[in-house]
Amino acid sequence: MVYKLWLVVTLAALSLCAACASGDAPVTLDAPAALPGDGTISFPDSGPWPGDGPRPTDSNGVSPDKANPLTPDVDKDGHCSQGTPDPGGVCASFNDCDDNDPKRFPGAPETCADIGVDNDCDTDAAEVTGLGAACVSGLPGVCVDGKQQCDQGQLKCAPTITVGQQPEVCNGQDDDCNGQPDDGNLCTNGNTCQGAAGCRCGSAAACSGAAQCCGNACLNLSLDPGNCGACGVSCGPGEACDGGRCRCGSTLGAPGGGKVCTSGSCNSGACTVCNPSVNLAPQASASSSGGGTAADYVPAQMNNGLLQSSCKFHWIKATSTPAGKWIQYSWGAPVSFNYVWFDSSPLAATCSAVSGRSLAGGMLQYWSGSSWVTLKSASGKTDNWDLSFSTVTTTKLRLYNAVATSATGFKQNPVIFEWRVFCK
Repeated sequence: MVYKLWLVVTLAALSLCAACASGDAPVTLDAPAALPGDGTISFPDSGPWPGDGPRPTDSNGVSPDKANPLTPDVDKDGHCSQGTPDPGGVCASFNDCDDNDPKRFPGAPETCADIGVDNDCDTDAAEVTGLGAACVSGLPGVCVDGKQQCDQGQLKCAPTITVGQQPEVCNGQDDDCNGQPDDGNLCTNGNTCQGAAGCRCGSAAACSGAAQCCGNACLNLSLDPGNCGACGVSCGPGEACDGGRCRCGSTLGAPGGGKVCTSGSCNSGACTVCNPSVNLAPQASASSSGGGTAADYVPAQMNNGLLQSSCKFHWIKATSTPAGKWIQYSWGAPVSFNYVWFDSSPLAATCSAVSGRSLAGGMLQYWSGSSWVTLKSASGKTDNWDLSFSTVTTTKLRLYNAVATSATGFKQNPVIFEWRVFCK
């Protein structure tokens, strides 16, 4: 603290007078030390005040020494504010934008802890190193990609797509980020999700609109009598599929419930056990264990509705000895029948090539759903012949162990002009 010389002299005189009044020995004052050129002397800003009365202050009530501190860097960060005297040379710069905050000075790091504060004194309060940079969030699925963001004072990787932000779709990815790609019922119309290939109907393209996927086929379950109301649900013989329900005349079955006529078949809009005038064979697909393959001799000639005069027939490889050879009918829906008729009479005058090649017999069998069941057996037949039996309902019928009348020449390959099936 700086004071004028007269104050020093006055204090010394006062001390001397006090000594005289007490009767003590006279006090001899040493000559004062040389004073600075401005005639001032400094005293400490703290400790006992040697004079009477209060310590002198400036006009603002501040000690003169405090108004001019010896250290200009108030927050001790090595940087001083503009216009600050620096007699000690401690200021690295004079651009400190806040000399009361040691975290704010030129070159100070911008951090998430002080987001919105201009730490480096460049007038930009939003800059944080790494903010917005691409990063890996550690979350599953499409949420793995992220960007660096400030979160509670820390720089953290925030996912670009948050968990549950978007729904799961069939594309081979984990869209909702739950750790399971393509989970849930993602496809409609009976299609299945096949990863990156999307929704498909088996190995075929996905079904849309009114079509439903059944295996590898897109079918209209409202109209298809073989898949009525549901895949694999068949209507009965003569029944139609109307809006996913089997119908016989005005009688409708339950939705997806299958055939209306529980026995027999639908004839002229009514359920009857048998219709003797209807040949059920043309509704079936024909096959055999082997034989004619040319157009006029394929298995389909057995149920084309044409008799001997057409000279179109199917011949099978067989001999006069049973050896597992067969001819077969298969229906798309169950049918009921109790009578079969074979046209196998050789007409030498009309179809000379078939002379003597009659179907001599075999075992008539139907499919029970799990095995073949024998209905009747026949042998020694040389002309047209038939078999009657109790009514059965099935989807398959065959003549097994079919034999010819002879084992020599063409006669060992019997012909069938027509094979008819009735319910009498």
